[in-house]
Amino acid sequence: MNLKEFKQAFFGSDAQYEALTDKDKNANRFMINRMIATRYPLISNFVNSIGTDGAVVVDTLRKFCKERGISNLPYVPTKKNTDKKKFDWYPKNKEILKRYCNHHQIALKEFDERLKWNPIETKNEFTDFEKIFK
Repeated sequence: MNLKEFKQAFFGSDAQYEALTDKDKNANRFMINRMIATRYPLISNFVNSIGTDGAVVVDTLRKFCKERGISNLPYVPTKKNTDKKKFDWYPKNKEILKRYCNHHQIALKEFDERLKWNPIETKNEFTDFEKIFK
């Protein structure tokens, strides 16, 4: 069952909602919770904390919507991160980069942060380290 059909049953009559299986409720729990979080973040957070059973969470959210008279919620699509890491210089030798990160006990993400905030010093430090292995 896709999200559109699930939303129609979720906000529809009691008979439509009772026809939903627990599998359908579990499959659409995240998106329904996300839609409710746009207007009621505290309720969404509370429902997340009551347990992992998706059917119970969806039932709780439906009761909340019925009490509040909510008949529809907007679908908010996710925004894809289109910003690629753009560095003027980046190490070409991945093996030496891995050794550099192990030597300094940092992850690759931390290396990228160093390169972002202090590119000249990081580049000089890496090239000095690279000379040792060449």
